[in-house]
Amino acid sequence: MGDFWDLTIWVDTPRTIRLARGIQRDGEARQSQWTDVWMPEEDAYIAAQQPAERADLIVNGYGPS
Repeated sequence: MGDFWDLTIWVDTPRTIRLARGIQRDGEARQSQWTDVWMPEEDAYIAAQQPAERADLIVNGYGPS
């Protein structure tokens, strides 16, 4: 996987900030989509693929949203 990319960038952002930004963007009504669907799928992807380990560049995503 990833053989066709020239550059991979991983944005390292804590889970709580990712969730807050998602809710801010999508609204409170979508919170369950984030907590029950998106984030568990994201966790599974990270565990299986370890994208940060393969990234050419890691960017700090802690800054203002």
